[in-house]
Amino acid sequence: MIFYENQVKNIAQWPWLHFVVQLVLILVISELSYRLVERPFAHFNWHQWQSWLRKLVQPHSGYGWQRLMVLPFLLVFALGLTGAVIAPAHAVAQRAPLAKQIKRNSKQNSRRKASLIAQAQKQSAKAHSATTSQATSKQTDQPVAGLSLTQTQQAKQLPVVAIGDSVMLDSLNVLQQAFPKMIINAKVGRQVKASSDLLNYYATKGVLPDVVLIGLGTNGAFTPQQLAEIMRQVGPKRQVFWINVRVPTRSWQNSVNATLKRGAQQWPNLTVIDWYNYSQGHSAWFYKDQVHPNNIGKQHYSDFIAQQLLKQIKH
Repeated sequence: MIFYENQVKNIAQWPWLHFVVQLVLILVISELSYRLVERPFAHFNWHQWQSWLRKLVQPHSGYGWQRLMVLPFLLVFALGLTGAVIAPAHAVAQRAPLAKQIKRNSKQNSRRKASLIAQAQKQSAKAHSATTSQATSKQTDQPVAGLSLTQTQQAKQLPVVAIGDSVMLDSLNVLQQAFPKMIINAKVGRQVKASSDLLNYYATKGVLPDVVLIGLGTNGAFTPQQLAEIMRQVGPKRQVFWINVRVPTRSWQNSVNATLKRGAQQWPNLTVIDWYNYSQGHSAWFYKDQVHPNNIGKQHYSDFIAQQLLKQIKH
């Protein structure tokens, strides 16, 4: 299935069709393997393999056209070897720049996050000292890319806790530039179930602000009950902005986005940031996995989140 998954990038669009195709491929390959490899090998006299090999390569031996029967075995062996060696190496090479960026962002964010938590504990989310206001005004003379001057000033003053996975971690620096007070907790492979402990942690620290940004669902689906638990935990007085997912190589993409859409209809304080539709048709914004934004896509990702958040936030 390595070759199939490498070539087919839009599994999420027709998950059942791709399931059937993969099942058929598995059955066909299994049958061919049984008939052309396993059964002949089971009846082969291994004590005479050297004699068999010599006769096989001799032009006038008794095997004749039967030599062609060896070709399917060699083909299966070659394909298997290619899939086991070349394909993983190619995948690693493709992901190397992304992996390095994520690792670098993770290290930088560990120090930054601790500092932001300490700052948030010292001051109210809604009140700033005169010194802080003066310092901030000097920093907002120039708008952040993708935002107006007014939006830039709003973003720089806005306390946000963001919980995400590798997609958010990949774009961390750009988000942090737009929202200097945003506490970002993003981790590779994170599932929705991890958000409960994180929300409790920030609430206990006294730094869970009125705006919570969540970017989860890339690594697996979640139930409406899990979403309901998160919304109850956050409470009705806080606004939750949830970035929906673009993960075309996984069957749960549409399920995650549908769950979020229904949730936004149920909870007035839940807003879905529709990154899926906004990024539709822009494959150049992503690495080859079509999930993680590249250097171009990160800016679009951050700008879109900032614009949607600032436009719909309740002051």
